[in-house]
Amino acid sequence: MTSRSLAALALTGALALTGCGGDPEPKVADPAPSPSTSAAAPTPSPTASESADPEQAYRDFIESYVDAISRSLSTGDPSGWLAMSSPDCAGCEGLADQLRQAYADGGRIEDASWVIKTSRYRNKTTLGDVWDVGVRRTEEHWIDDSGAPTQTVEAGVIRFGFAIAEANGRLVVREIQRQ
Repeated sequence: MTSRSLAALALTGALALTGCGGDPEPKVADPAPSPSTSAAAPTPSPTASESADPEQAYRDFIESYVDAISRSLSTGDPSGWLAMSSPDCAGCEGLADQLRQAYADGGRIEDASWVIKTSRYRNKTTLGDVWDVGVRRTEEHWIDDSGAPTQTVEAGVIRFGFAIAEANGRLVVREIQRQ
């Protein structure tokens, strides 16, 4: 098995297990797709307290976050969504590390796209407001540096829990967890 295959398997495992642990509350944010191949700078999101509709402010933030993750799947650059994450978001950083590893030494992911299917407020915790998010993903093709396929990830809906809070006048993902 090549190092590219191992990286692809590791990222798939990270996507499946990010944020899992003894804490029963979800701690992860959700992702969304975009046809862009470059990591766009995140747009500042209004805080919930600044918005006329705080719930919509959270939904818009979640959509932007998932869109940034989707773009990163085609570029290998997680900086867009990491800028929208708390620096202490272990699930966010773990996912970013696995994505970087998948792209190390010339590997890539093709045809990957994530789009929000559902987002629903669940409850407030010490980490922030927890949202249940359903993300529809397309079939993804993982390619190694020689152009050989290493893995195909099936299309489907994946569910995440995002803990979101206001920090320094903006919304941030405090933690993300696959449910």
